[in-house]
Amino acid sequence: MSIRFIRPVSLSARYALRLAIVSFLLLVGSFAAFRLGSLQVPTFVLLALLSGGLALLTVPLALWGLWRLWQVGAEGGIAATKALVIAVLPLSVLGVAAHYYQTRPPIFEITTDTDEPAAWIAPPKAVQGWMPRPKSDPAWHARVQAAAYPTLTVRSYNGALDRVYQTARQVASDQRFKVTQTAGAAYARPDFPATAMRPELLGGDSGVKAPVPLARPEPEQEMPDTDNEPAGTIRIQATSRDFITGLPFDIVIRLREEEDSVLVDMRVASRYGPHDLGLSAAIANRYLTAMDGTLLGIAAE
Repeated sequence: MSIRFIRPVSLSARYALRLAIVSFLLLVGSFAAFRLGSLQVPTFVLLALLSGGLALLTVPLALWGLWRLWQVGAEGGIAATKALVIAVLPLSVLGVAAHYYQTRPPIFEITTDTDEPAAWIAPPKAVQGWMPRPKSDPAWHARVQAAAYPTLTVRSYNGALDRVYQTARQVASDQRFKVTQTAGAAYARPDFPATAMRPELLGGDSGVKAPVPLARPEPEQEMPDTDNEPAGTIRIQATSRDFITGLPFDIVIRLREEEDSVLVDMRVASRYGPHDLGLSAAIANRYLTAMDGTLLGIAAE
């Protein structure tokens, strides 16, 4: 008479595999919908957190299934192993996000000029949903940013405003910034009247004398539209998406003519949420590094 051994079945291993598959499909599907524009950031973040939570539940269930296989030979070892492999992606995404959330300062924007931040040409608008932003103290923000990103400072270049402006636009294009608005771009036009010949920009005591009338005076040159920007100031507003995550960011780049140099500063802000995971600083650092490299040789010491 033969004895037939009936192996027990590990239900935890089976449930672990199902949860892992759901977690993986939820993450991939929500990410694809987000990159295609069907989901807004708050909804995508919520689904990604849910995916990570399901993946976390997968781990103890799969480990229990492997333990049962070791102890009593229960069926489910293959299912438990598959569950752990499939859960790697959602767990990795959750782990990396948690790491940056803990190690980067709790701010959602950076500005290289903390004393006088560049103003938006058109303030960005976005429905924050379940990710509201707290009111921050500018002084506290400046201290936190300076401690975390000491190299993000205002750049000074010894060059003409038009040349620096052209470089700023070219670097923005190279960095895949989408320029949405500009203000004061007329200051970079080659035919813009010299500052010394515009008494209204110098004040009443400029000492500029009226030219001697000629028999046949030339028509008065029409003043280009400067968008009410201060003399020698240009602002460029743009948007950008992080290459990996696809998260949207708003950017404003400001150029200010000062004697024989041009000051360049910028402001980068995450469009959603109270924390940018350090991505705003990364965008600003890449842009300013590219500007330094392009204008190498005319940067002020």
